[in-house]
Amino acid sequence: MKTLQLLLKPNIAALAYAMFMATNAAGIWGGVFPFLPFDMQSNALLFWFFLAQATLFFTTFLFVAALSYFLPPITARPLVVGAGAPYFLGWTLIIGAMYFPEARMPLLVFGGASLGAGSAGFYLLWQRLFMSKETNRGVADLMMGTVYSALIYFALYLIPRAITVYLIPFAFMPLFALALVVSSREIDLSQPMFSDEPRKNRRVYRNTLRVLYRSGLGVAALGFCTGCMRAAAIEQPEIGSYVNILSMAALLAAACSILVIWRSRDVKFNPLAIFRALAPAALTSLALMPFLPATYTQWLSAVFYSIYGIALLLMMIQTGQISRDLGVHPFFAYGLMGGIVYLMHDLGFVVGSAVELWGIYRPVRILLALMMVYVLAIVYFLCNTSLKTTIAKAFSDDSIELLALALTRRQRPDKAAIRSVSQEPSPPKPKPDTREHIFTDRLSKQMDAVRRAYGLSARETEVAEAVARGKTVKRIAEELFVSENTVRTHTRRIYAKLGIHKKSELIDLAQSTLR
Repeated sequence: MKTLQLLLKPNIAALAYAMFMATNAAGIWGGVFPFLPFDMQSNALLFWFFLAQATLFFTTFLFVAALSYFLPPITARPLVVGAGAPYFLGWTLIIGAMYFPEARMPLLVFGGASLGAGSAGFYLLWQRLFMSKETNRGVADLMMGTVYSALIYFALYLIPRAITVYLIPFAFMPLFALALVVSSREIDLSQPMFSDEPRKNRRVYRNTLRVLYRSGLGVAALGFCTGCMRAAAIEQPEIGSYVNILSMAALLAAACSILVIWRSRDVKFNPLAIFRALAPAALTSLALMPFLPATYTQWLSAVFYSIYGIALLLMMIQTGQISRDLGVHPFFAYGLMGGIVYLMHDLGFVVGSAVELWGIYRPVRILLALMMVYVLAIVYFLCNTSLKTTIAKAFSDDSIELLALALTRRQRPDKAAIRSVSQEPSPPKPKPDTREHIFTDRLSKQMDAVRRAYGLSARETEVAEAVARGKTVKRIAEELFVSENTVRTHTRRIYAKLGIHKKSELIDLAQSTLR
């Protein structure tokens, strides 16, 4: 019931984000123009358009990530203009390609490059907006936007095709860009992630990379397979539109399911855990692809894209949470991870399109299935095993002893020594700790009570407890892998939430909360 009420009362930001997502799907989404004349959708035109768009798309993500590291802070208003101008230019060039067939190829290539840069800029700005809000509110808006994007996309089929292409740049884009500008004015710029100076806190950013790389690998592998699958599924424009509809329907079902689960219970979604759980099923489905008819590939492509869409949504949430906890600028975390993930997706589509277009190998689906299975298997191994640890164990002293034992296995063993070892009692196995939470002392209990009473986040509770214990700002920053400026900002926000002004008042409040 609460979920239904939430869906029936979306805010402006969620609806504007949904409009942006729907217009992206109405454009060159996965290599298909669903609302343009079919004579503009030859394999060669679509391939070069997508290549230009994909290159600028992931390049913009990585460029903004680098910019946020070397030239902070980045304000939103210039980026809205910087994203809106190429986005509008891209659509006008596409419209121009309809009327100038002799210049269709250069117009589509430049239009694709402009759309790629503009779309990436808007994605970064939307993630920045949602993740700057209170956690539950931001996640709810993001999920509702995803649900409504599918509904708006289906509604576009009710509009004549000749009108839709004009509505996107001249009606939809101004609306969601204006909503983004207005909503961005409400961002609380006092949050730690907006006041950090990255080059002074390189250790924090290295720790961010260590936290993100496994999840990034999992989503990137899924993106590569999704790109290959869509290239194999959209052999003709009519089939491509059909696959788009299936993909949006599957995304709608998956987003609604996650929204219901999230609203009904306190659930935290981990992209890495989801990848580990789905990898065996994905490997099995890909292995069957060469032996089943083409309709199986189309349905499987839709399923892959829906899972990939949910993975991208969870990636936005995870990078936003990391930005809040570690005080890292959201453009850096999301830009870096998004750039790598979209690079792999685009690489998968380009490779799959090249195989389909030029017939590098026959049968095509066997080669694509082998590539996708290989990438998924390698990433699944890396996500479950530390390569550095594995190599170290391979050349450890224990390995040398085992090798020596194998070389001398024909020698008669010392039975008396074996008997004496076998008679020694084995050490008792430690019992697992089944308690939900371990409190180190009374202060730890008191701070947990403060957290529940005043709605502090987990990271704010850690900082508050460290302050109450008398630790210095430098010590807290070292223990939590954040910058000293982030600690100071967290402390100011904690004091504001609790209505206090100094450490002694924090201690008194903790003692009065739990006696």
